This record gives sequence, structure tokens and C-alpha cells, in this order.
Amino acid sequence: MLNNFQNFLGSPLLTLGVAMLMGFFVGRLAEMIKLPRVTGYVIAGVILGHTIYSGSFDLLRFDITNDFALGFVAFTIGAELELERLKKVGLCVATIVVFETLVSFLLVSFCTFLLTKELPLSVLLGSLASATAPAATVMTLRQMKAKGPVTTTLLAVVGLDDALALIVYAFAAAFLKGSINSDGISIVQAFALPLLRILGALGLGALLGFAMLPVLKSISLQAEMLLFVCASIIFCDGLATRFGFSELLCNMAFGFTVANFGRFSTARLLTAIDQLTPPIYAAFFVLAGAQLRLNACCNAFMLSLAAVYTISRVVGKVGGAYLGSLIGKASDTIRKNIGYGLVSQVGIAIALAVIIRREFRPLNIYFGNFEMSQMIINLLLFTTIFTEIIGPALTRYGIRKAGEDHSAE
Repeated sequence: MLNNFQNFLGSPLLTLGVAMLMGFFVGRLAEMIKLPRVTGYVIAGVILGHTIYSGSFDLLRFDITNDFALGFVAFTIGAELELERLKKVGLCVATIVVFETLVSFLLVSFCTFLLTKELPLSVLLGSLASATAPAATVMTLRQMKAKGPVTTTLLAVVGLDDALALIVYAFAAAFLKGSINSDGISIVQAFALPLLRILGALGLGALLGFAMLPVLKSISLQAEMLLFVCASIIFCDGLATRFGFSELLCNMAFGFTVANFGRFSTARLLTAIDQLTPPIYAAFFVLAGAQLRLNACCNAFMLSLAAVYTISRVVGKVGGAYLGSLIGKASDTIRKNIGYGLVSQVGIAIALAVIIRREFRPLNIYFGNFEMSQMIINLLLFTTIFTEIIGPALTRYGIRKAGEDHSAE
């Protein structure tokens, strides 16, 4: 009976419809218990993957949906990096972003390598650890009606963090693929080739952005702008894939170029995009959550790896933010509390895990009985459940310590 029901629901369109409906209801429930809606989407996927679909979801069946969603994520990140805003944040925010991102990357890579002795797995997990979830942090700050220097600095940091995380991942992935596919690769090749690919992706995205600007400036209707931006993001994805560049970096550069050189309202552009992002994000994160295999996580090795990853990431984020604040000469209050708001991890990290599964699965890298890309997405989804609980709690702790909680007012 169950098999017949699963077969009935097995068509891609029905699967997508069920995923989005489930995401809608569980997302609303998540907001009711003070969790980000995107966490609800992931949980909805986990439920679907272990009940009526019983682990039969295959993310690769929805490549177009995933590519579209990832393109939107990257384009939005780039569009929010406005130069005027970047000039205002100052050296302090820049040093915090650089150090909390790189320290967490290096520390997680080092600690997981000590446990696994596997360089590709360790470096990829380190690159995922560098990302922070702005949605959970921003929602917590709004709930607390937080105001003050720590809150202002934290908002600037989480806004810039994902852009640097994309670059860290792009460099790490290009380096690993180059070293795996080449025997006796030289140091120059190991670093020069990834750098060329990164610059190529950024350059292609910028060129596309400049080419699209005249059309964007001529559009007055919001519906037409939405259509043109959607088409441009898909075109950018396809062009990047054709040239072997990172679609994420290409779309980020595209969004950055449009936002900073278009001489029109970026808010209007983002408002148009926001009309389409909820269904795209719901579908993407539910489908991603359905990839979690809880039975594969319930063994000594995976539980140990999850613990090492989570602890080293938290230490890297808090310690890196402290070090960046110290070098950037931030106030004592910022230095002691800023790191607590950087623990949440969902959104771009899951997007990167999906990219890893697509890019590294064909390489057939196994550790014992575990395929590396599936292991990584399992680990990230499994630990996300915990980081989305402890992350907002630590954010509240840091804001209260800084005396910036105004929820009682």
C-alpha cells in the first residue's frame, strides 16, 4: 500500500508540489516557535524524506530548480553589497568578517583532518563552516528590538559574511578538483588555476551585469523587471556552466555590478526579486532537507565528526570575531559579544552543500562505506538542526551582555 502511494507521488511535479506545501505549513509552524522560516523548510524536507517518500527523494531530479534557487541566492548577496554601504562599515567590520570567516575555515579544516585524515573532506567542511546564516540572526535581533553598537556591527558582519564564504568555497573546491584530477600538480598550478577560475567567474558576471544595465534602466514596470532579472540569472547560470566557472560567484558579481553601477533604485530591484524568492527558497530547502539520511548519521564516526565540526566552528566564529575586533580596534563591548551572533548556519551553507554534492559526486570519493558528498550534506543538515537552536540562544546571550536588549520597552 505504501509503495503504491509513493509511486503515485513519485512524479517530479507532484513531488515538488508536496515539498512546497509541506514547506509552507512547517515554515509557519517554525515561525510560531521563534525559529527562522528557512529552518522550517529544512525540517519539512527531513520529515518528507523519512515518511511518505522514505528517502526516495533524488535532488539531482530537480537540477533546474536548484540552479535557479542558487542563482537567486548568489545574485541577492551580490546586490546587497552596495559600495556606499561598504564605505560606511569601516575597518572594524572588515577585519571581523575576514577573521571570523578564515579562522573558522582553518580551525574546522584542521580539527576534522585530525579526526578523519582526509584532506578533501576536511577542506570542504572548513569552507562550509565559514558561512553564517543572516536570517536567524536578523530575526533574533528584531524580536529583541536590539539597538546599539554591537547590533549595528553584527548586522553589517552577517551581511558581508556570505560573500566571503562563497569565495572561500570557490577557491577550496577549485584547488581540490585540480589536485584530485591531476597527478604531480605543482604549487603554482594548485593556486593559479583556482584563482584564474575565480577571476573568470567574477569577470564574466561583471560583464554580463554591464551588458544588462541599459535594459534594466529602461524598464518601468516591476513585473517586467522581475521577468528580465529571472531570465538574466538563468542565462548567467548557463553561461558560467558552459565556461566551467562557479555559477554562485558569477551571479554574485552580476548582482554586485547591477546594484552599484546601475544608477537606479536597488531597493526596487530587490523588491521585485522578493516577490519570487519565497516559493523558490521553499522548494530548494525542502528538497535539500529531504537528502538527510538519519540512519547514516547514527554511528560513532558521524556523531564524532558532527561534534568536532560543530564545536570547532563555534570556537572559530567566536574566536575569529574576537581577534578581528581586536585588530580592528573595536570597543571592548563589541569585542566580547560580537562572536555570539555568528553561530547560526543555514541558507548559503546548505546551498554550498548541494553544490558540493553535484560537483564532487561524479568523482566517486569514498571513505569506507560513505560517499563524500552525501556524507557532507548529511553532516551539514544534521548539525544545522542544532545550530539553529543554539545560534539564536547565543545571539540573545551576547546582546543581553552588551545591554542592547530593548524587548521590554
